Amino acid sequence: MIRFLSDPIVILIILCGIANGWIYTTALRYANELKEELQPRNRKANPKKKKKVTRDDPEEFEDHIQKMSDAMNFWYTLYANLTAVFPLLGMFGTVLALFQLSGNLGESDLAVNQFFSALDTTLAGLIFAIAFKAMDSFVSVKVAANNTEYETLLARNSERKRQEGKYHENA
Repeated sequence: MIRFLSDPIVILIILCGIANGWIYTTALRYANELKEELQPRNRKANPKKKKKVTRDDPEEFEDHIQKMSDAMNFWYTLYANLTAVFPLLGMFGTVLALFQLSGNLGESDLAVNQFFSALDTTLAGLIFAIAFKAMDSFVSVKVAANNTEYETLLARNSERKRQEGKYHENA
Protein backbone atom coordinates (compact mmCIF):
# COMPACT_ATOMS: atom_id res chain seq x y z
CA MET A 1 0.00 0.00 0.00
CA ILE A 2 2.82 2.42 0.84
CA ARG A 3 4.51 1.67 -2.48
CA PHE A 4 1.21 2.38 -4.22
CA LEU A 5 0.84 5.80 -2.57
CA SER A 6 4.47 6.78 -3.09
CA ASP A 7 4.17 7.01 -6.87
CA PRO A 8 3.69 10.65 -7.97
CA ILE A 9 1.39 9.69 -10.87
CA VAL A 10 -0.83 7.68 -8.50
CA ILE A 11 -0.99 10.68 -6.17
CA LEU A 12 -1.93 12.87 -9.14
CA ILE A 13 -4.68 10.39 -10.07
CA ILE A 14 -5.99 10.38 -6.48
CA LEU A 15 -6.01 14.20 -6.34
CA CYS A 16 -7.85 14.34 -9.66
CA GLY A 17 -10.28 11.77 -8.26
CA ILE A 18 -10.97 13.94 -5.22
CA ALA A 19 -11.52 16.97 -7.44
CA ASN A 20 -13.79 15.00 -9.76
CA GLY A 21 -15.79 13.74 -6.78
CA TRP A 22 -16.42 17.33 -5.74
CA ILE A 23 -17.33 18.27 -9.32
CA TYR A 24 -19.73 15.30 -9.44
CA THR A 25 -21.54 16.40 -6.28
CA THR A 26 -21.79 19.94 -7.65
CA ALA A 27 -23.25 18.73 -10.95
CA LEU A 28 -25.68 16.47 -9.10
CA ARG A 29 -26.75 19.32 -6.80
CA TYR A 30 -27.44 21.60 -9.77
CA ALA A 31 -29.35 18.81 -11.53
CA ASN A 32 -31.51 18.20 -8.45
CA GLU A 33 -32.17 21.92 -7.91
CA LEU A 34 -33.13 22.41 -11.56
CA LYS A 35 -35.45 19.41 -11.41
CA GLU A 36 -37.11 20.96 -8.36
CA GLU A 37 -37.62 24.23 -10.24
CA LEU A 38 -38.92 22.57 -13.40
CA GLN A 39 -41.17 20.10 -11.60
CA PRO A 40 -42.33 21.89 -8.43
CA ARG A 41 -43.85 19.85 -5.64
CA ASN A 42 -46.19 20.99 -2.90
CA ARG A 43 -43.96 22.83 -0.41
CA LYS A 44 -46.21 22.54 2.67
CA ALA A 45 -43.94 19.88 4.15
CA ASN A 46 -41.00 22.30 4.11
CA PRO A 47 -42.37 25.85 4.49
CA LYS A 48 -38.95 27.39 5.26
CA LYS A 49 -37.71 26.64 1.77
CA LYS A 50 -38.79 29.50 -0.47
CA LYS A 51 -38.22 29.99 -4.15
CA LYS A 52 -36.27 33.05 -5.16
CA VAL A 53 -38.01 33.25 -8.52
CA THR A 54 -41.66 32.38 -9.07
CA ARG A 55 -43.49 31.30 -12.18
CA ASP A 56 -45.60 34.47 -12.05
CA ASP A 57 -43.21 36.30 -14.37
CA PRO A 58 -42.45 33.88 -17.24
CA GLU A 59 -39.55 35.98 -18.57
CA GLU A 60 -37.79 36.14 -15.21
CA PHE A 61 -38.47 32.45 -14.57
CA GLU A 62 -37.09 31.51 -17.99
CA ASP A 63 -33.90 33.52 -17.33
CA HIS A 64 -33.54 31.87 -13.93
CA ILE A 65 -33.96 28.40 -15.42
CA GLN A 66 -31.50 29.24 -18.21
CA LYS A 67 -28.83 30.16 -15.65
CA MET A 68 -29.46 27.00 -13.65
CA SER A 69 -29.37 24.87 -16.81
CA ASP A 70 -26.11 26.47 -17.94
CA ALA A 71 -24.52 25.83 -14.54
CA MET A 72 -25.72 22.21 -14.47
CA ASN A 73 -24.43 21.56 -17.99
CA PHE A 74 -21.09 23.26 -17.24
CA TRP A 75 -20.41 21.13 -14.15
CA TYR A 76 -21.62 17.94 -15.81
CA THR A 77 -19.44 18.52 -18.88
CA LEU A 78 -16.45 19.22 -16.66
CA TYR A 79 -17.17 16.01 -14.73
CA ALA A 80 -17.56 13.90 -17.88
CA ASN A 81 -14.35 15.27 -19.41
CA LEU A 82 -12.29 14.76 -16.26
CA THR A 83 -13.66 11.22 -15.97
CA ALA A 84 -12.31 10.50 -19.45
CA VAL A 85 -8.81 11.59 -18.36
CA PHE A 86 -8.30 8.82 -15.76
CA PRO A 87 -7.45 6.00 -18.20
CA LEU A 88 -5.06 8.38 -19.94
CA LEU A 89 -3.36 9.25 -16.66
CA GLY A 90 -3.02 5.55 -15.90
CA MET A 91 -1.49 4.87 -19.30
CA PHE A 92 0.82 7.90 -18.94
CA GLY A 93 2.11 6.55 -15.64
CA THR A 94 2.58 3.12 -17.17
CA VAL A 95 4.51 4.42 -20.15
CA LEU A 96 6.61 6.70 -17.95
CA ALA A 97 7.54 3.85 -15.60
CA LEU A 98 8.31 1.46 -18.45
CA PHE A 99 10.38 4.13 -20.18
CA GLN A 100 12.44 4.57 -17.00
CA LEU A 101 12.70 0.79 -16.74
CA SER A 102 14.30 0.47 -20.17
CA GLY A 103 17.58 2.03 -19.04
CA ASN A 104 17.78 0.15 -15.73
CA LEU A 105 17.28 -3.51 -16.67
CA GLY A 106 20.61 -4.48 -15.05
CA GLU A 107 19.53 -3.28 -11.60
CA SER A 108 16.94 -5.86 -10.61
CA ASP A 109 15.48 -4.00 -7.59
CA LEU A 110 14.97 -0.79 -9.55
CA ALA A 111 13.55 -2.73 -12.49
CA VAL A 112 11.03 -4.48 -10.24
CA ASN A 113 10.04 -1.17 -8.62
CA GLN A 114 9.53 0.48 -12.02
CA PHE A 115 7.46 -2.48 -13.21
CA PHE A 116 5.20 -2.28 -10.15
CA SER A 117 4.96 1.49 -10.57
CA ALA A 118 3.68 0.85 -14.09
CA LEU A 119 1.07 -1.56 -12.72
CA ASP A 120 0.09 0.80 -9.88
CA THR A 121 -0.63 3.73 -12.16
CA THR A 122 -2.63 1.53 -14.52
CA LEU A 123 -4.64 0.19 -11.60
CA ALA A 124 -5.30 3.64 -10.13
CA GLY A 125 -6.40 5.01 -13.49
CA LEU A 126 -8.73 2.08 -14.08
CA ILE A 127 -10.26 2.18 -10.60
CA PHE A 128 -11.15 5.86 -10.85
CA ALA A 129 -12.29 5.59 -14.47
CA ILE A 130 -14.62 2.68 -13.71
CA ALA A 131 -15.97 4.23 -10.49
CA PHE A 132 -16.71 7.62 -12.07
CA LYS A 133 -18.18 6.04 -15.19
CA ALA A 134 -20.54 4.03 -12.97
CA MET A 135 -21.49 7.18 -11.04
CA ASP A 136 -22.10 8.99 -14.33
CA SER A 137 -25.27 7.01 -14.94
CA PHE A 138 -26.96 8.68 -11.97
CA VAL A 139 -26.27 12.25 -12.99
CA SER A 140 -26.45 11.87 -16.78
CA VAL A 141 -30.07 10.70 -16.62
CA LYS A 142 -31.00 13.74 -14.53
CA VAL A 143 -29.13 16.12 -16.82
CA ALA A 144 -30.80 14.69 -19.92
CA ALA A 145 -34.26 14.82 -18.30
CA ASN A 146 -33.71 18.40 -17.14
CA ASN A 147 -32.53 19.49 -20.59
CA THR A 148 -35.63 17.90 -22.17
CA GLU A 149 -37.88 19.55 -19.60
CA TYR A 150 -36.16 22.89 -20.15
CA GLU A 151 -36.62 22.63 -23.93
CA THR A 152 -40.31 21.86 -23.34
CA LEU A 153 -40.60 24.94 -21.12
CA LEU A 154 -39.02 27.09 -23.83
CA ALA A 155 -41.37 25.68 -26.46
CA ARG A 156 -44.41 26.34 -24.25
CA ASN A 157 -43.30 29.87 -23.49
CA SER A 158 -42.65 30.66 -27.15
CA GLU A 159 -46.08 29.23 -28.04
CA ARG A 160 -47.64 31.34 -25.26
CA LYS A 161 -45.86 34.45 -26.58
CA ARG A 162 -47.04 33.67 -30.09
CA GLN A 163 -50.63 33.23 -28.86
CA GLU A 164 -50.47 36.49 -26.87
CA GLY A 165 -49.23 38.27 -29.99
CA LYS A 166 -52.24 37.04 -31.96
CA TYR A 167 -54.66 38.20 -29.25
CA HIS A 168 -53.04 41.63 -29.07
CA GLU A 169 -53.24 42.05 -32.85
CA ASN A 170 -56.96 41.26 -32.84
CA ALA A 171 -57.78 43.69 -30.00
